[in-house]
Amino acid sequence: FTFVLINDENFNAFAVPGGLIAVHTGLLMRAGNESELAAVLAHEAAHVTQKHVVRALERAKKASLPVMLGTLAVAAAAASQSNNNNNYNRNNPETIDPVEAVLIGGSALMQQLQINFTRDNEFEADRIGIQTLKKAGFDITAMSGMFARMQMTFRSSGGSQVPQYLQTHPISVTRIAEAKSREAQLLEQPVVQRDLVFQLMRERVRVIKSSDATLLKRHYLDAISARGASSAAINYGFALASARAGDIERAKELAALLPDTSELKLV
Repeated sequence: FTFVLINDENFNAFAVPGGLIAVHTGLLMRAGNESELAAVLAHEAAHVTQKHVVRALERAKKASLPVMLGTLAVAAAAASQSNNNNNYNRNNPETIDPVEAVLIGGSALMQQLQINFTRDNEFEADRIGIQTLKKAGFDITAMSGMFARMQMTFRSSGGSQVPQYLQTHPISVTRIAEAKSREAQLLEQPVVQRDLVFQLMRERVRVIKSSDATLLKRHYLDAISARGASSAAINYGFALASARAGDIERAKELAALLPDTSELKLV
């Protein structure tokens, strides 16, 4: 596998044949903890190992030709009929061109076939992904937790724009219920807490992708004020932000407050 981080605000991640898995910074910043991020990675890894993407492409290729030929045949018939229909008014914006309607319908059918196939694969990727989380020692309840976070993100936007991840990974009540059922069967395993690395790297990403030094400084001051104290992650991010702004003395003071992270092998 090759994992890459894309500097993009969209709540998205994807896998491609060959083992490349990409995560957008927007998803990283919205993940509640390391296990939720790991849940997405485990799910995408399952898509690769089960060859879901390859199978989807092959299926789409097989389905596209007959659908396209059928669509063109119906479109030709509709065009002939519309030419003979004196009641059809091309200047009326409320009138739908029959040919255009058929072409749109054919395209929609191909997309629906692709979506249905994807939904079938999602359950398998969830099942294998949860097993991967268990073997790696992560919190397996993070799978359904991440689903809930995605839905919350969608609802908070008023449902006006479906996040990219939900467009390719549709989430249903049944899917969430099945994930929770599988999690309940595996909860006997103790969870290894390793969130410090995740929290530090999330702050590093926050600083790297920010283009407004003043807004970034305000974020950390507000975070410290809200907590009444600063955490290691906040100190780390604030130190990076201060160094980036040229305030080396403040960066040194904040860095001195950080715990010994030599064993974490941070770059």
